[in-house]
Amino acid sequence: MTRYVIERNVAGFKLENLAAAGRKSNEVLAEMNAEAKGVTWIRSYVSEAEGKIYCEYESPDKDAVLEHARRA
Repeated sequence: MTRYVIERNVAGFKLENLAAAGRKSNEVLAEMNAEAKGVTWIRSYVSEAEGKIYCEYESPDKDAVLEHARRA
């Protein structure tokens, strides 16, 4: 499996909304893995200063990671 990092611009995103975003992300991963997509979330980093979140995944290909980002 290859590791991928997705950079998301979230300027103005409130930190209190992170838990809800994480739950949605996990729901989408469960759905995708039921479809045998094979995407695993590793960890996320939040930079309030940059207004960005960096999410690390293991996946068979980049398209599956991008699909997760779109669906979540």
